[in-house]
Amino acid sequence: MKRNYLIDAIGILLIFFSTLSMLAITKYGYPEYFFWASNHIPILIGFAILFRSSFLLTAEISLIVVAELGWSLDFLSKLLFNFHIFGSTAYMFNPTYPAPLYWEGMQHLIILPLSLTALFMIKKSEPNAWKLALTHGLIIVIISFLISSSFNLNCIHKSCISWIPTFSFYSLLFPLIYFAFCVLPVNYLFVKIIGTKKH
Repeated sequence: MKRNYLIDAIGILLIFFSTLSMLAITKYGYPEYFFWASNHIPILIGFAILFRSSFLLTAEISLIVVAELGWSLDFLSKLLFNFHIFGSTAYMFNPTYPAPLYWEGMQHLIILPLSLTALFMIKKSEPNAWKLALTHGLIIVIISFLISSSFNLNCIHKSCISWIPTFSFYSLLFPLIYFAFCVLPVNYLFVKIIGTKKH
């Protein structure tokens, strides 16, 4: 029973912090920021946790885990050692960056720990969750591509990693590479490590 309460608390926390993030974005940023995967996926994860939807939970975590891990490592490397691994969080250290959006951005650091904790506590993953991840990913890519390149949502128009150039056909190849080498392997690892049945 206590485990169920803790799982529910994780879901509620993710929804709560994501809602605060949306409010900060609405007031201090741009509505387009909602379509950054890291800004709306935690809400979906939160509801997936509350409703014990292992299919939705596995899909959304598989979709976001590599990107969130990269963000967190880049931020912490700059914060602790004064250098960026990827250069993707340089904006967070710009002194003119609005403080509310800075604190909103800090939710990146809790998304993975909370989400993975819930998934391992639920003890069930879904081998076919990659299909939902692919569907959601395609929607994100299409929306990001249609919105002005000045926002560079989800790094679709140009590379967010300082040492990876924006090469020819980047906008087409980047999503394919990310899905093939990040989403699919992560989904596979969840199934192998956690299994597909509740213990």
